[in-house]
Amino acid sequence: AKFGGKASFLRAEFEGDASFSKAEFEKNADFSEAKFEKNVIFSKAKLKENANFFKSTFSGDARFLYATFSGDASFPDATFSGNAVFSGAKFGGDANFSKAKFEKNVGLRGAKFEGNAVFSKAEFKGKTGFYKAEFKGNASFSKAEFGGNVRFSRTTFSGDASFSRTTFLGNVHFLNATFLGNATFYEAKFGGGVSFFSAAFLRKAGFSKAKFGGSVTFSGAKFEEDANFSEIKLEKSASLSNAEFNNSVNFSRVKFPSLKDGNPEDLLSYASFRGIYFRHPKKVVFDGIEGKAKISFIGTDISRVVFRNCSFDFLFDEYLLKNREKLEEELENVKERINRIKKNEGGEDADEELKALENHRIKLIHELENLTLDNVLSVIRMLRDNFDHCMKYEESGKLFVKEMDLKRDYLLKGGEKRKLTDKISGYVEWLAYSLYRIMGLYGESIARPIFWVLVTIIMFGIFRGLFSPPLMKGIWESLEAFMQLRWDGSSLTLVERAISVLNLGVLYTSAQRKLKRRIRH
Repeated sequence: AKFGGKASFLRAEFEGDASFSKAEFEKNADFSEAKFEKNVIFSKAKLKENANFFKSTFSGDARFLYATFSGDASFPDATFSGNAVFSGAKFGGDANFSKAKFEKNVGLRGAKFEGNAVFSKAEFKGKTGFYKAEFKGNASFSKAEFGGNVRFSRTTFSGDASFSRTTFLGNVHFLNATFLGNATFYEAKFGGGVSFFSAAFLRKAGFSKAKFGGSVTFSGAKFEEDANFSEIKLEKSASLSNAEFNNSVNFSRVKFPSLKDGNPEDLLSYASFRGIYFRHPKKVVFDGIEGKAKISFIGTDISRVVFRNCSFDFLFDEYLLKNREKLEEELENVKERINRIKKNEGGEDADEELKALENHRIKLIHELENLTLDNVLSVIRMLRDNFDHCMKYEESGKLFVKEMDLKRDYLLKGGEKRKLTDKISGYVEWLAYSLYRIMGLYGESIARPIFWVLVTIIMFGIFRGLFSPPLMKGIWESLEAFMQLRWDGSSLTLVERAISVLNLGVLYTSAQRKLKRRIRH
């Protein structure tokens, strides 16, 4: 059919199926408040000027496959009770779907929007697909609500993309999506899993105050301009592994996942900042990390990142390493369950369980490969370097103690697998580390060696006074022996002089670290 003049179907009612397939509308087409009781087809239709579907009602399926809207396309307050299919459709002007209601699935695969696209306050109750869609103008999904799963994979946003205060109740995929303009997810709510895997943000990206109820990944994502993640809330695992940030990044007051218990599943639900590339680390800000925040920095250079109001008394990478055996046990259990399922050759449910177990197995293997003593020590050392550079010596000292404690604890690891000589060497080193900790907290405490100096002099003085009174004479002789000023050939003096060498050495080391700490630039 061909409509040469204006086509008006204002408040028209279509009781049966309606087909406008391949129809051509030369002028404006008005379907405002029209009612389509059953299915309607506009596939490959050409609407050469403006098309108005304001408050129109589609009770059945609405098919606009490969339809061409040369002018503005208006669907505000429209209701789609059946499936709505706009796959391959072309919108030459602005497309307005504000406050539209989609009761079932929506398909916009490969749709092209040349002008601005507005889906503000729209409701999507079923599955929604924008796979490979192209938005040449601005795209607004502000305050829209998606009840089912959503796919924006390989979608291109050439203008600004706004998802401010948008609600996603299902899973969301922005896999390989490209944002050429500003991308805003301010106060967006994500109830399910979220994937921005390998997404590209070429302008500013804002996620401030967004809430992620499920797992979220930005693995491999690329941010060319400023990225703002301030005050976001992460309920489960989050991954920014291998992401690339080429400008400033703000992680202020982020609520990271917090440690609840030590079960293997909880151990894997953390915020991963592993393998991230920061081009300008001094423009990267973490503000307010505290408590038992589950964050991993393995493989990322954080030596010049800015940490404000951050406490690392609890370091999750260290905690993971100490619980490595639990992950190894979990891996063995998963392997056993996989073998049992394969032997039983179950049905469809078993196949789904097998797939989930295989994914979990791969995740555990990858985790164990990265979870090594050297990798964790590297994180601690970079944090120390960072705090030294910023002259936060107290925090740096605490991290040094943490590093030494971790090295000391690992000297006894290995059990029956080690050779006898390695065991003996490990115990000797462990005793040396333990003695150094007791005497001077690895050189981080001046009070401890002073305390042990006084204890040594007094104890040896009392011992001398008991056998050669008076007491003060014994203390004086002990002081002389401790200061290497007395030698009478006795075993007691020899032992005290040997102890004094250790005490004075630790005291000197502690004083040097406290008073002459070098700043590495």
